[in-house]
Amino acid sequence: MNARRMYASCVDEDGIEAEGIDTILSFVNTELGGWPILQGSTWNNATFNFSRILLKLNEYWSSFDFLGYLREFYLLANITLLDTDIVTVSELEYLRNVSLIINQQSSLTLQNYMVWRFMMSQASNMPKHFRTIRQQFDKVFQGINTEPSRAIVCGEYVNNIMGFAVAKLYINEYFDQNARNQVSKTIADLQLFLIF
Repeated sequence: MNARRMYASCVDEDGIEAEGIDTILSFVNTELGGWPILQGSTWNNATFNFSRILLKLNEYWSSFDFLGYLREFYLLANITLLDTDIVTVSELEYLRNVSLIINQQSSLTLQNYMVWRFMMSQASNMPKHFRTIRQQFDKVFQGINTEPSRAIVCGEYVNNIMGFAVAKLYINEYFDQNARNQVSKTIADLQLFLIF
């Protein structure tokens, strides 16, 4: 994907309004097992699998280490991991408490929570009505009174997804050729140093 195109589509509020939320709700239903709060009694509790939803979210949004979270979660349950698995536990007490809370919840509550968190993380890409709901939530729970400008939101979004491409565009635009050559040489020297 092209960073400029991604940014342009992000700031295209008319396009966002026209697209609506059908695409994201379809994704929730087909990939994440549905959203019980919307489906009511038609949501199938028997198909709920907490591990599967975490893995699915990791597959599509790897910026959050869902797999690492899952490994830590299993470690607390005394499930032996292979030596090749990497698990980082910095707050063991916190993870124990989270595990206790998760184990005490119904699958309906867990599914609603996971999908709600996913939808909240995607609200900035949704029509204005949903961004307003997110802004009201942020105001109550975080004291944030205003929504940042669309240009700032989209700049951060594109930078989070395509940071290296954005940096390259910036460097090509604002650094002279000599400075770019010096940076390239420094990077090559660092790579050589780190390899040995």
